[in-house]
Amino acid sequence: MSHISTFSERIKNVKKLVEIAKKCGYEVKEDVTVTMFGSQKVFNAVSISLPKWGYPVAISSVGDVLYDFFGAEKGPGVFEQLGSLVQNYNEAIVMDEIQYDCITSVDTIENKTTGDRVITITI
Repeated sequence: MSHISTFSERIKNVKKLVEIAKKCGYEVKEDVTVTMFGSQKVFNAVSISLPKWGYPVAISSVGDVLYDFFGAEKGPGVFEQLGSLVQNYNEAIVMDEIQYDCITSVDTIENKTTGDRVITITI
């Protein structure tokens, strides 16, 4: 049985994700081979090490996000690290698009209970 999970969406701007991960203080390695649980390998990948995770998150050369929760610490906040990274990436992509399209403003509201963020875009 595999422990490896893959996001259903692809990261289209890996450089932007690397930038965001570094800003968040995560260790990032580029163009590496990442070994996941069970010796599965992801070649030519970006590796992002999240605190409390047993294995790094791997972003493949085509933008697939693979992660393995095996060996990670249990408890609140562990999965939220990955969710927050992806959410910060999405916000950065939207902010970059403002410069090129007809978007006039972007507002982000965070739900203090769940930590979810809602992005409102005005055209």
